[in-house]
Amino acid sequence: MTVIINGNGTITPTSAVQPTGSILQVKQAVKTDTASFNSNSFTDITGLSVDITATAADSKMLVMAYLYIGVNQASQTAKINIVRGTTNIGQPTSGSHQATMHSWIYQQSMQNVAMHFLDDTTFATNAATNYHLEFASDGANTDFYINRYHGSDSYRGISTLTVMEVAG
Repeated sequence: MTVIINGNGTITPTSAVQPTGSILQVKQAVKTDTASFNSNSFTDITGLSVDITATAADSKMLVMAYLYIGVNQASQTAKINIVRGTTNIGQPTSGSHQATMHSWIYQQSMQNVAMHFLDDTTFATNAATNYHLEFASDGANTDFYINRYHGSDSYRGISTLTVMEVAG
């Protein structure tokens, strides 16, 4: 492989500097406040959104979601979607209750939920790609909370959405 040091200090080809699998950039959203949900329709989780512009069209994006969820009733299911733009990603091929991840909460509690997904679509290098999380309840009349325990505002956590560009 011929390596060229350009006049502006960059190296061509970039694979000489960042081989396949290298992390090219990292973006993160951290939600430290709380939110509540009481709907079986998917709704954006405010504060968990990341815009990232790929440096190469053949890059992949490693999306990592980490949520603290509280619920006011036992035996309830939280549904979370990872969304690229307006497209749900990491979806099952069938099922009547589709979501990127489900969390069945068997008692009134606060628990953490984590999901990683390697998005390998073709990316534009001249425009940002948005990733965000959506939340829905699988049942009606159930209060879910992000970053807090259902019975007390004193018990809190944080939630994060991290997106890493991985060299293709």
